Amino acid sequence: MRPGGRWRWINHTTGGEDAPFKGEYLEVVPPERIVQTQIFDVPGFDDRAAINTMTLEDLGGRTKLVARSRFPSIDDLQGALATGMIGGALQTYDRLAAEIARG
Repeated sequence: MRPGGRWRWINHTTGGEDAPFKGEYLEVVPPERIVQTQIFDVPGFDDRAAINTMTLEDLGGRTKLVARSRFPSIDDLQGALATGMIGGALQTYDRLAAEIARG
């Protein structure tokens, strides 16, 4: 993970559909901040990157995570919301919390 580094992942949905994403790290400040682009990796979306910023704050034995996404347009934001991304993000954070609790 470094500025200029690239990433790609595929979200496999419970409905059997794949949702591929890609992006580039813009800023990496261990252990407190990561800024990256995120693009839906299908034709026609290459110029519509969201900018995701994740900050981590040490709360003395706990960590506060804040994730923010800035979309290139209202239409892009509404399109992302229509996919159910909020529910998916909440499920992902619940699974992360369970993994952390298992220690």
